[in-house]
Amino acid sequence: MTETTMAKLKFRFDSRRAAEAASRFTELAGGSIDIVRLMKLLYLAERRSLELHRRPMFGDRYVSMKHGPVVSHSYNLLKSGPDAKAEERSEDVDLWAAHFIRDGYMVRLQQRVAPATLSRADIEVINAVHDEWRSTDTWAMVEKLHASLKEWRNPGKTSTAIAVEDICAALRLKDNEVQDIQDQVQADLAMAKVLQD
Repeated sequence: MTETTMAKLKFRFDSRRAAEAASRFTELAGGSIDIVRLMKLLYLAERRSLELHRRPMFGDRYVSMKHGPVVSHSYNLLKSGPDAKAEERSEDVDLWAAHFIRDGYMVRLQQRVAPATLSRADIEVINAVHDEWRSTDTWAMVEKLHASLKEWRNPGKTSTAIAVEDICAALRLKDNEVQDIQDQVQADLAMAKVLQD
């Protein structure tokens, strides 16, 4: 994998798609889920989507934290919630606050996010990730991911970015597969620009 190929890989975050994915995982967990577990499941869905479909599911920013990888934008939206200050309010914050309630370390689904933007393939990835981990306790899951995810580095009490190229390297993607991801990113950015104009 060449550095020039990978240097441009930055994903556009789609808050709606992330909310739909978080909603589905929370539904599958019975309507309430540990926030640490939800962050891991969302990260694994993003990772699996890159592996299988050569595109992120919702294009988050990935970071290593003490308890493993986290999808940073989604985490921040969950933390903001309905009590966000006026200057922190946005369409994205309002969307997440209308559907999710944080109760200590748990997230409860207040209202299901209707699946309007996720594809059938995305839902299949979410279901497969859920099925793979449903019988594993959250903290056992954290330990297993620490041992198995080569892109994760223990940052101690802080956080460090996980580069997309590190995920691709851990997935052993070939240069042409990485190029497929790059092409999809460029197509998505071009479409977003057209929609804004």
